[in-house]
Amino acid sequence: MHRESQFKMAARAFVVLIQIVSLVYIVNVIRQNNAEFSSLNLSIASIFFPLFISFVILVVANFASMFGYSILLGAIATDPPMWHDVAIMHGRTVLAKYLPGNIFQFVGRQLVGKEKGWSQFSLAAATLLEILLIVSSASAFTLVFGSMATITYFSWLPEEFSDIFLVVGFFGPLLLILLYGKVNLPFVKKYNLPSRVVFEITKLFAAGLSYFSFILLSGGVFVYLRIAQFDSINLHTAAAFAAAFGLSFLVGFVTPGAPGGLGVREALLVLFLSSISTPATVAATALMHRISAIAAEIFFALIMVPILKKRRTPV
Repeated sequence: MHRESQFKMAARAFVVLIQIVSLVYIVNVIRQNNAEFSSLNLSIASIFFPLFISFVILVVANFASMFGYSILLGAIATDPPMWHDVAIMHGRTVLAKYLPGNIFQFVGRQLVGKEKGWSQFSLAAATLLEILLIVSSASAFTLVFGSMATITYFSWLPEEFSDIFLVVGFFGPLLLILLYGKVNLPFVKKYNLPSRVVFEITKLFAAGLSYFSFILLSGGVFVYLRIAQFDSINLHTAAAFAAAFGLSFLVGFVTPGAPGGLGVREALLVLFLSSISTPATVAATALMHRISAIAAEIFFALIMVPILKKRRTPV
């Protein structure tokens, strides 16, 4: 037990170190490119419309993510909760990932579900499947647009290795879902996760499509902000921006304790795209995307949740 506690403390310290290094890197990029950053047209009047369009699209993206989770929960639970209750729970917990990391969004769902008397088994199973589907969707998104791009993100590795990494990221979670409940998976018992989940493949596909739509919309917003706020880019560069977003989203998502991938995602975007775009432009685009994303999540949590309380539609 003592050794396990030491491991957890070391893991937390490592995550904090990653956060600090990422944020310092972003600040340093802005400082080193201060003259160029200052020359960018980032006045309120200039960025308001692009931010508003991005905000609207990301609100829709939040709905796509919520629909994915509601499909999974509805497919697993023997007594599925009402659609509006799932939306309320999703909205109430979506901001928890910033205090202090993604895991607290998932923990929050368990706590809210417990208050409502929902099956902890079903909630945990739906969350586990969601994590796997998001990883698979982000990997697929990056593979699709990365094949259209003309840059290699892992410059220290041959391109074939980075492709293998993403292929494993796509197929690995799907294989784990298929094996789930059929083989002895040590982490299932260790963390008191459901040992067997029964679901329909069609609903699993529908949920995966919802998560892919979430990432597609989010990545599309990043490309849109680059074009709308700065200058037009060709198809290969747009694909590179999309693929870089998918990969940075994936790394930020799987980094334990990283609050919504904050800092990690932005640092990786600058690192990946500095060879085809100026660091100041990439950093400004990443920051605008983060502002839009947080605003959309706040809107979903504080505005849409009260509206959705009035609805009574089964999952």
